[in-house]
Amino acid sequence: MDERKVIFSLTKPQDLSFDPDRSEEEAKQSNERCREREGRFHGWHDIEVKSAQSDNYLVERIALIEDLKTGKIHEVTHEYFQFINN
Repeated sequence: MDERKVIFSLTKPQDLSFDPDRSEEEAKQSNERCREREGRFHGWHDIEVKSAQSDNYLVERIALIEDLKTGKIHEVTHEYFQFINN
């Protein structure tokens, strides 16, 4: 099966909290997490996450995406990736 190509990031700048005391190294790490990457979609995976409003657990569906540059597999929520044409 051919995996579909995607572009993805590990987070978006608007999802990071502002920290005026953040070190240069921490800023560099945040920028790296926001960097757009190319990857391959391998499938969906369900994980349980604790609700912020209650003690209940919710099921969240995340994508398993391989970074084409590093070969590393990342768990990515749907907001952070987009399918592209091959």
